[in-house]
Parts: sequence; C-alpha cells; structure tokens
Amino acid sequence: ACSEPFMEQARHMIFENFCRVHNCVSTKILAPKLNLSEDEAERWIVNLILNARLDAKFDSQQGHVVIGAPPINVFQQITDKISNITFNTSKAMVRLETAMSIKPDRL
Repeated sequence: ACSEPFMEQARHMIFENFCRVHNCVSTKILAPKLNLSEDEAERWIVNLILNARLDAKFDSQQGHVVIGAPPINVFQQITDKISNITFNTSKAMVRLETAMSIKPDRL
C-alpha cells in the first residue's frame, strides 16, 4: 500500500538528481533507474514536465529530455552564504569557548 507513493518519490529524486548533473538525459538510460519501461518512463517524464512546469523539453524523436538552466536567484545565494557563515562562526565560537574553559584547568 505504501510502496507506490515511495516509488513515486524515489523516481522524483532520481530524475531531479539526473537533471542537476546532466543537461540532456536519454530515456534509455533513465528508464531502468526509474524502474519503468522506456514507454512508461517517457509518459512519466512528459507528465512530470507538464504538471510540475519544469523548464525542460522532451524530444520524442531521439528519446531525450533536454533540461533548461535553472534561473539564478542571487538573493537566495547571498542568504544561503550568510546562513552558512553564521553557522560556521557559531561553531567556531563554541569550540573556542570549550578550548578556553579547558586551558585554565590544565595549568
């Protein structure tokens, strides 16, 4: 009962990872990884592109999915970098405070 939703989510993750790595993916390569036949994979990918409004096109002649470049969101990139810097700084502060509290005990 739970296996179908799990498989669907797994297919989404596999497809998303392939799209991140490759600009063009063949259904011959992708179908076995999605645990589908080539025809089923083709239908599944076309439905995914239409329903999710992905920036991708399906070339039925060659059996390829051509993925468009994702738009670069500069604001999100800056926010992520600041978040990482804040997190790393707080980790460094905790390590420094721990080191400072241990040092006087050793003397």
